[in-house]
Amino acid sequence: MNEKAVWKKLKDLMGAHWHATRHEDIACQGVPDVSYGLCGVQGWIELKYLPSWPKSPRTPVRIPHFTKEQRLWTQLRHVMGCRVWLLLVVGHHPHEEWLLFDAITAARIGTMTRAQMYVEQSRGEVGRPEAEEMVEILKGK
Repeated sequence: MNEKAVWKKLKDLMGAHWHATRHEDIACQGVPDVSYGLCGVQGWIELKYLPSWPKSPRTPVRIPHFTKEQRLWTQLRHVMGCRVWLLLVVGHHPHEEWLLFDAITAARIGTMTRAQMYVEQSRGEVGRPEAEEMVEILKGK
């Protein structure tokens, strides 16, 4: 799986609940993968995938392709009052885990262990979410 596959899963999950566009903008570094509008709000989502968690529970989880430009863009938009998220999918179906992080927490990725990420994420669970849960989270912050 890769980020393109994460986009397909997210798009299929959300269906008609939103209007979303996938961005692959090489001209402007740091722009997240998806912009969306739903329930009168707009936001952005950076999509990430890891095939597995680190072997040691004490090892900080690093996402190799979460660049400094993406981190900066996410933080600047958050400061301006925008909804910006990072969706991390770990593993493969049927055991994949979906973790959604707000911009502030996403900035700390690379310093948190798996257990810390479970606590800090914006969802209550780590399995594949229902569309209604995602709608509530994405419109709420």
